[in-house]
Amino acid sequence: MARRNHVLERYTPAEAEMVTGVNVALQRDWRRRGLLPETGGSHARYTASELAEMLLMQDFASEGLGPKIMKDLLGSAAEPLRKWVEALGWTKGVIELNDAIPRNQLPERYVLNVAGRTLSVGDLNEAFDRLAADTDRRYAFVCDLRRVAEAVVNKIPRPVWRREPPAAAKAVA
Repeated sequence: MARRNHVLERYTPAEAEMVTGVNVALQRDWRRRGLLPETGGSHARYTASELAEMLLMQDFASEGLGPKIMKDLLGSAAEPLRKWVEALGWTKGVIELNDAIPRNQLPERYVLNVAGRTLSVGDLNEAFDRLAADTDRRYAFVCDLRRVAEAVVNKIPRPVWRREPPAAAKAVA
């Protein structure tokens, strides 16, 4: 979805803590456990979609879920969540989301996990229909990815996207 000459902004661990409530020490621990991307030896920086994943993991952890279950839940949520964050980042303060992106191009809004099986669904009625049809459910989670993305986009200190000068202009400068 990237527009020409635009790149995703990256945020520091302190900014991540401000947005998500996940302190810097826990961010380091989650990176060591493979729940957050490795830094490759440099200073940690996160995209807005990674902040959204972090916020979702914080919610999962507050419900008592361990790292393995969090990683499984995030596996199917990461791509639609990234699309929601990037789409909302384009529209923040400019135009309505529905005007910016055709409805048929929006990602799945809900992620549903029933007894360890994770599914992406488009609407809440479908999520509840799937819950009702499952006879082996021990637990179930339904995550509204758009709401998680909105929470992050509304709290971040800088826009999700920033404009990069064209390559020719960089060479002259």
